Amino acid sequence: MRFVRAAIHGRTISEGREMRVLLEKMVLDRPDILEATPVARLREFDLAHQAAVLGADRIGLDFVARQMRLDEQAEFHGGPALRPACRGRQWSCYGCAMELQEIGRDVYACLQADRGLGTSNSGLVNRAGGLVVDTFWDLPHTRQMIELYGRVWQAPARRVVNTHRNGDHCWGNQLFRGAEIIGHRTCAAEFGKESPGFMQALRDGGDSADPMLRTFARLLVDWDFRGIELVPPTTLVDDRLELDLDGVRVELIHVGPAHTAGDVIVHLPAERIVFTGDVLFRLCTPIGWEGTFERWIAALERIVALDPALVVPGHGPLCGVEGPREMQAYLRYVRAEARRFFDQGLTTLDASRRLDLGPYAGWTEPERVLFQVERAYREFRGEPFDAPVDVTALFRGMLELRGR
Repeated sequence: MRFVRAAIHGRTISEGREMRVLLEKMVLDRPDILEATPVARLREFDLAHQAAVLGADRIGLDFVARQMRLDEQAEFHGGPALRPACRGRQWSCYGCAMELQEIGRDVYACLQADRGLGTSNSGLVNRAGGLVVDTFWDLPHTRQMIELYGRVWQAPARRVVNTHRNGDHCWGNQLFRGAEIIGHRTCAAEFGKESPGFMQALRDGGDSADPMLRTFARLLVDWDFRGIELVPPTTLVDDRLELDLDGVRVELIHVGPAHTAGDVIVHLPAERIVFTGDVLFRLCTPIGWEGTFERWIAALERIVALDPALVVPGHGPLCGVEGPREMQAYLRYVRAEARRFFDQGLTTLDASRRLDLGPYAGWTEPERVLFQVERAYREFRGEPFDAPVDVTALFRGMLELRGR
C-alpha cells in the first residue's frame, strides 16, 4: 500500500518513489498531505509519455485524468476513455495544462487551459506532410505542443500557418526547421514589432521597484522567452490561399484588420472547422491591436457565414458559432458604452471603471476592456486604425483596474 501526496499542479509523490501524474485540474478537499488516500497495487501511473492510466487497481484503465479529486478516496472525474495507442480523442502533456483533441479525421486542436496572458491554441491537419496552425509563445511550450503532435504524426509538419504576428502564435516557429511558414503579407512585415528580449526582461523584473513590473513578472512566471529567434512567414497571403492536403481542402482567408492588420483564419470546408487565431477569444476578454470595431465584427460574421460545426478560437475552449456571435455582442456593447462615456468627457480609464460588464465580467482578465475602450476612443477621434498605441500606459491602466 502507498499513500498519495498531492500537489496542486499535478505532481504526486508516493511513499518511496515519485509518480508523475498529468492533471488539468486537481481538486483538494484537504490541502495537507492526504494520509487517508491509499492507492493499492499501483504498477504505473506515469503520463509523461502516454495519456492512459495503466494498471491501477479499481481505477478504469485508459482514463484521462483531467480532474482528480482526493478526499476520502481517490476518484477520477471527466475525460473520455482512451486507448494506449493514442488513437482516442484527448491527450495531455506532462507538467502543463495542455491537451490534444481529435476534432475531425486527421484534424487536431492543441488547447491550453486559459490562464490569461499568452495561453493560446494551435491546430494540426495531419495530411500531406502536415500543417500546423500557430506555434506558442515560447520554446518550452512549443516543444510540449510538438510532443503532443508527435503522438499522431510520423514526422514534424512541413507547413506552419501563423494566423497573425503576436508572439503567442508564432514565437515557436524556429522549432519547425525547414518548414514552409505561411502568413499574411502584413503579418510578415510587422513580425518584429514585439521583442522576445523585452518580454524576458519583464519576466525577470520581479525585484523591480515598479509595482507594475513586479506584477508583470508574476503574470509571466510560466514563460521563458530565452533563445527565441524570429522566423517570419515567407509564403505570403494577400486575400486568400487554398491548399489541398491529400484531399483535405484548406482555405486561408484574410479578415483583417480586426485583432491585427494581418489576421488570417483557417477554414476546412468539408470538415466544417475554422481555426480563428485571435479573431475570436472565447470566454476571455479580447485585446485588439491594429483594426476597427466594424472590421472585427465583420470578421466574426465571416466566421459565422462559413457555417462551421466547430470553431477553434485563438484563446479559450472550443465552441460553435455561438462563440463568434457572443463576441460580436461584446464588441457592440463595449463600443456603445464607450461612446456614451466619450461624449461625457471621461478618460478611457474612468470609462473602463464605470463600464458595467454584466455577463462578460466573468471572462478571463476583464480589465482588458481598457484596450477596447482605447480603440473606441481612437475611432471617435477619427484616428487611423493602425495609430500607435501606448502599450505601457494601457497595461498600467489594466493593472489599476485589476486592483479596483
